[in-house]
Amino acid sequence: MIRIISVILLIIVCSLYYFPISLQVLPSVNSKMIVALMGLLFFCWERMKRKSLSIRKDLFPILFIGLIFSLSSYFSVVYNSTDDMVYATYFISMCVWLGGAYCVIYILRLMYGEASLSMIFLYLGIMCAGQCVIAVMIDNIPILRNVVDSTITGIDSEYFKKNPRLYGIGASFDSAGIRFSCVLLGLAYIIKGSVSRVRRNFCILLFLIIGVVGNMISRTTVVGIAVACIYLLLSSVSLHKVIILVTAKGLLWSMVVCVIVVMFYYAGIYMYNTMPGVHAAFDYGFEGFINLVENGTFSTHSSDLLLSHIGDIWPDNAKTWIIGDGYFADPYDPKKFYMGTDMGYVRFFFYCGVIGFFIFLTYFVCCTYILCKRWHKLTMLFMLLLVIQFIVWIKIPTDIFCFYALLLLADNNKERVYDTKENTLLLAQ
Repeated sequence: MIRIISVILLIIVCSLYYFPISLQVLPSVNSKMIVALMGLLFFCWERMKRKSLSIRKDLFPILFIGLIFSLSSYFSVVYNSTDDMVYATYFISMCVWLGGAYCVIYILRLMYGEASLSMIFLYLGIMCAGQCVIAVMIDNIPILRNVVDSTITGIDSEYFKKNPRLYGIGASFDSAGIRFSCVLLGLAYIIKGSVSRVRRNFCILLFLIIGVVGNMISRTTVVGIAVACIYLLLSSVSLHKVIILVTAKGLLWSMVVCVIVVMFYYAGIYMYNTMPGVHAAFDYGFEGFINLVENGTFSTHSSDLLLSHIGDIWPDNAKTWIIGDGYFADPYDPKKFYMGTDMGYVRFFFYCGVIGFFIFLTYFVCCTYILCKRWHKLTMLFMLLLVIQFIVWIKIPTDIFCFYALLLLADNNKERVYDTKENTLLLAQ
């Protein structure tokens, strides 16, 4: 029982970190800040026990580049006499993410002795799948929807009444989609490398839940599905695994997976036909695939709108190209985008110019390089994670450092993936 309670609490902490929320009673403080404060306390406690203030040396280049990006953005703001500090304070935001990630990693170490990549991916997968289930519940249980809407800030009830997309507790819009995408890639890593059929099948189930319902929350999730499938296809399959698969026991588990997929399929059909909210959300989430079947082209309203204006939204003067205009949001209406576009690359150019954007790009390349250096056998995994970032920037300027922070603080011991009877949910150690 204590183990189950510990697992549930850790999943909640992961959600509060990965999908921050603010309560109506305290709108100025979000859950990410609270988790980061806990992480700072844990960090200080650990340093006191070890009587050392040392941190990983390979984090210093990342901190330095993040600081340079903030200073570059601040220069653009000051030079253009604007008050849009959204990325001028990025260094602070980065440190908060690191603090929150340290809290999650510390609790994982308390529970399992170490925080491996497999363990991080699995917990994030369970948490994201839980968010998807909650999103469906919110859409179909009015009492739950009213409680969530009246308790958490930032939820535009009128928007969600008019638009068929789902939302969870802090998980909504494109920021949820890009974070789902990262987790889907992590689950693909477990599916590919796990020696446990039970855990592999469990992760496949998590993958299906996030892949389907996640698209109803944000269509950006399809990027994660595509990249994760590419990872699985490019990953080598050893002869040992092929032999295991064709054994009687292996065939039995393969049949179990097929049964689960079929049950999941028919459950989805039932919900699609009986729940109007799910029906509309499914049509929204898979609009591109529906158009592909009906019209022969993969397109959505968002992609059509983006392509129709892509030639008219670029900077038109040298100063803006070099250092930007210092605006991220419309100065006359902060709820709107500057220059009327939410395309990530263009918004960075308008805010801090090519110089600022190049520094920001270098920042994520540096994160990827450090991860590849620690786990050189997982280079393809981390390169595809960087690809997710580059693809998503075509649509939105959201970054995925919240995911990188967990990986950067993870234990870089040799990944061990096995089952223990004591571990609830067959968590990897």
